Formats: sequence, C-alpha cells, structure tokens
Amino acid sequence: MKEVKTAIYPFPWSVCDPEQRVDLNANTRDHVVEFLGTPVILAPPGTQLFLTGKSIPLPKLGPPLINNRGQLFEVPHGFFAKTSLPLVELTLRVQSHSSRLSFVVRGAIGAPEQSEREQIESRQINDGVLLHGLIMSWIDIINEILGTLSHAKSDGGQPSRAWTDIAALLLKEKQQSEPRMALIAWIAMRMTREVTDICMRPRRILLCTRQAQRMDRIQEVDGTCLRWLARQPGLTIPQKAGAKQELLAIVRKGTHDTLENRILKDFLKRCKHVALDYLGDQKKFHQSKRYKTVQGFKTLCGRLLSNSPISNVQPIGRIVKPNYVLQCGQRYRTIWDLYQRLLHQDQELELLLH
Repeated sequence: MKEVKTAIYPFPWSVCDPEQRVDLNANTRDHVVEFLGTPVILAPPGTQLFLTGKSIPLPKLGPPLINNRGQLFEVPHGFFAKTSLPLVELTLRVQSHSSRLSFVVRGAIGAPEQSEREQIESRQINDGVLLHGLIMSWIDIINEILGTLSHAKSDGGQPSRAWTDIAALLLKEKQQSEPRMALIAWIAMRMTREVTDICMRPRRILLCTRQAQRMDRIQEVDGTCLRWLARQPGLTIPQKAGAKQELLAIVRKGTHDTLENRILKDFLKRCKHVALDYLGDQKKFHQSKRYKTVQGFKTLCGRLLSNSPISNVQPIGRIVKPNYVLQCGQRYRTIWDLYQRLLHQDQELELLLH
C-alpha cells in the first residue's frame, strides 16, 4: 500500500489537483503556503494534528478519504493567528509517536496587539452591537447553561428542571451591574475551595530508587543490590560496606510529580492568564462581587503555584493522554473536565470568528 504523506492544499477541492499540493513531510521551513482562506491538511489515517505548544487540535474535515488516502483537517484562520506568523509549527501524532512539521504562510493576518484589539472592539456593527462582545456573550451563556446542567446532575435534578433553567437563562435580561459570566468566573465562584484543597494535599506516590545507605538504615534490597554486594571486595558484610559502612539498598521516596498534578499545575497557570485577560476586559465592573471573586482567584492561583506542594512539579512538555486518576478520580476528574474546556475555549472563539 502506498504511504500517505502529509501535505497542505489551499482549498478542500485542491486535493484532486497534485499541482496545488505542498508536501510537509520534511521538518524544514522552506515550505511556503499561500493563504487563500480555506486551507486543508492531508495526513495519514489515524493521525492527530495539534498546534505545537498550544495543545489545540485541528478539526477533522469529514470522514477519512476512500481507498485509505488519508484524513483531511481544517486550518481556520484563527489557528494561524495563534502562531508566530509567518512560521506555523504543527505536532503530528500517530498512536504513541509524534513528529513536528513546519511551513511558512503568506497572506495570513496575525493576532492584533492589545491596542489594535481595543480599536477593533470599539467598532460597532450597524445595529450597535460589538461582534466580539456578541460572540463572547453567547459563549458565556453556553458556559452558564453547562454549569446549570452540571449542578442539576450532581444534585439529582430532573431533565425537565434543567430545561426550565436553560429557558430562563436564554430569556433573562442581561444584568449590567455584573461583568459577563465567563468560564473563568464560573471556576472562580465554584472551584476555589476544591482547587485549594487539591493543591495543598495533592496525590502522592512512592518511587523506588537504589541508593547507598548506612547498614543500620537498610530496610529493603533486591537482586541488583545483592549482585552489587557480591562484587565488592571483602569477606564479611562490614568489610564490603567499606569505610563509610554503606551498602546499596532500595529507598522509597514520596513525590507529587505525577501526570494529574502536572495537569493541575498547568490548569492553574491557564486560569491565572485567562483571569488576567478577563479582569482587563471588565475593568468597568471593578466594584462588583464577580469581578472581585475572579481577582481573588487569580491571586490564589499565583500563590498556589509558588507556595504549595505542586510548585516543584514538572511542567507538561507534550500532549498528554489522561490516566485513570484524571478520568475517574473523585478530586481530579472535575479539574480535568475544566482543563479541557479552557483548552477549547479559544478554539471555539476563533472558529466562530472564522
């Protein structure tokens, strides 16, 4: 069977035209792609594509092509805006193996600076509603509905009650005395105690290592330790221990450096950054209770990142697959769900703006 190579096309229908194909298999920056609005990437079947460093997956475009020709992925303009244009770097993952691809884009517009963003948001549509504000309002309504459904389920509520609450949320008038109900606001209002508890008492595991130990402190040895002992000079064990009277033994040390705690640390970092952006956008509500709650949660995240057991946890260096604790653990399951929603929040906004 012919190997499917990764390539990018300027349009979805360009897949049928080999002359418009730009191969991306070699990890080089010499690939130049003209951005014409709707590029697609063809990758081998079973492949996942992510923006390198962002953990944001590229959406699939339909089912795999016939005759095992590969899978198409959309590349919305919003994805390019999150990269260091004109250079775009992608992570291609097939099962447990991953590789990186890069290419140069011509014609794509990068994300605006803060000053430019303020000017863009100040421009009104004909009916006087800001496009960005309108989209964010709908995203916030959906976040509020998801929060209502979550609490109805945890409280044993019935679906009819949940739909009643959804109708009320959709039809109620927007309160101008409070900032918008963003996802970070919901997290700050509902998860402060849980986040603090997990960070101060994170899951801890014991790791077995072999180290030189004094003879009177040895509690456990294995075959490797015994083979090491047999190779040492001397007839008796004290003679083999040498001048320091130390032998190789198994030492069990506790550590918090686990996958779930790495996710927790990254979750706090993302919450801190999102809260900072939220507070900057909602300055006119600085006296409101919701604003102060998010402000306090941002401060809490910074404090936990520097003064809690997870401060020494290693950062996430690649795209991760959730383990059992993240999927089923009573304390970490909610963190994992909210972490995924934070990852997808920017993607949702860019897809709506696209």
